[in-house]
Amino acid sequence: MMRERRRDAEAIAIVGTLPYDIKIVIAGNHELTFDQEFMADLIKQDFYYFPSASKLKPENYENVQSLLTNCIYLQDSEVTVRGFRIYGAPW
Repeated sequence: MMRERRRDAEAIAIVGTLPYDIKIVIAGNHELTFDQEFMADLIKQDFYYFPSASKLKPENYENVQSLLTNCIYLQDSEVTVRGFRIYGAPW
């Protein structure tokens, strides 16, 4: 689990180093760790869909969004960039 977390953190950190003026990140519908409220509820319940969820601890998902640097993260929100209005939601 920790190795996977470290790998995910490294992948997320790479976004900030990409050579683009503007970077917009929108989590996918399976990137559950970006939804802190959902993860907290998931861990409290015994979901048969996610049997490994009971092994997760808050430090595995609490600060995922803070790992994103030098980019715009959209979650149920929008931004206008160079005249384009972009809405992002992982649902």
